[in-house]
Amino acid sequence: MVAAADAQNYAQKLGITNDMVVQELGWDEDTDDALRVSVEETIGGELLDEDSDEVIDVVLLWWRDGD
Repeated sequence: MVAAADAQNYAQKLGITNDMVVQELGWDEDTDDALRVSVEETIGGELLDEDSDEVIDVVLLWWRDGD
Protein backbone atom coordinates (compact mmCIF):
# COMPACT_ATOMS: atom_id res chain seq x y z
CA MET A 1 0.00 0.00 0.00
CA VAL A 2 1.22 3.52 -0.79
CA ALA A 3 1.26 6.22 1.86
CA ALA A 4 -1.06 9.16 1.15
CA ALA A 5 1.85 11.58 0.75
CA ASP A 6 3.53 9.28 -1.77
CA ALA A 7 0.30 8.74 -3.70
CA GLN A 8 -0.21 12.49 -4.02
CA ASN A 9 3.15 12.67 -5.79
CA TYR A 10 1.84 10.50 -8.64
CA ALA A 11 -0.67 13.13 -9.71
CA GLN A 12 1.81 15.94 -9.18
CA LYS A 13 4.42 14.19 -11.34
CA LEU A 14 1.84 14.07 -14.11
CA GLY A 15 1.16 17.80 -13.74
CA ILE A 16 -2.40 17.26 -12.57
CA THR A 17 -3.77 20.00 -10.34
CA ASN A 18 -6.96 20.80 -8.46
CA ASP A 19 -10.13 21.29 -10.53
CA MET A 20 -8.71 19.72 -13.70
CA VAL A 21 -11.05 17.47 -15.67
CA VAL A 22 -9.45 14.05 -16.20
CA GLN A 23 -10.80 11.35 -18.49
CA GLU A 24 -9.74 7.75 -18.00
CA LEU A 25 -9.48 5.38 -20.96
CA GLY A 26 -8.76 1.65 -20.83
CA TRP A 27 -9.73 1.03 -17.21
CA ASP A 28 -9.83 -2.60 -16.14
CA GLU A 29 -9.28 -4.57 -12.95
CA ASP A 30 -5.50 -4.47 -13.43
CA THR A 31 -5.15 -0.67 -13.28
CA ASP A 32 -3.23 1.01 -10.46
CA ASP A 33 -5.77 2.04 -7.84
CA ALA A 34 -3.22 4.15 -5.95
CA LEU A 35 -2.69 6.30 -9.03
CA ARG A 36 -6.43 6.59 -9.67
CA VAL A 37 -7.09 7.62 -6.06
CA SER A 38 -4.22 10.12 -6.17
CA VAL A 39 -5.64 11.76 -9.28
CA GLU A 40 -9.20 11.86 -7.90
CA GLU A 41 -8.00 13.39 -4.61
CA THR A 42 -5.95 15.98 -6.46
CA ILE A 43 -8.71 17.06 -8.84
CA GLY A 44 -11.34 16.95 -6.10
CA GLY A 45 -13.73 14.74 -8.07
CA GLU A 46 -14.15 11.56 -10.05
CA LEU A 47 -12.46 10.55 -13.28
CA LEU A 48 -14.62 10.72 -16.38
CA ASP A 49 -15.11 7.48 -18.29
CA GLU A 50 -14.60 6.89 -22.00
CA ASP A 51 -18.24 7.67 -22.80
CA SER A 52 -17.96 11.27 -21.60
CA ASP A 53 -18.05 14.05 -24.17
CA GLU A 54 -17.01 16.88 -21.82
CA VAL A 55 -14.05 19.13 -22.51
CA ILE A 56 -11.09 17.65 -20.63
CA ASP A 57 -7.67 18.76 -19.47
CA VAL A 58 -5.93 15.38 -19.16
CA VAL A 59 -6.40 11.85 -20.49
CA LEU A 60 -5.27 9.00 -18.27
CA LEU A 61 -4.71 6.17 -20.75
CA TRP A 62 -4.13 2.64 -19.48
CA TRP A 63 -2.06 0.70 -22.00
CA ARG A 64 -1.13 -2.96 -21.90
CA ASP A 65 1.65 -4.70 -23.77
CA GLY A 66 -0.89 -6.82 -25.67
CA ASP A 67 -3.00 -3.83 -26.78
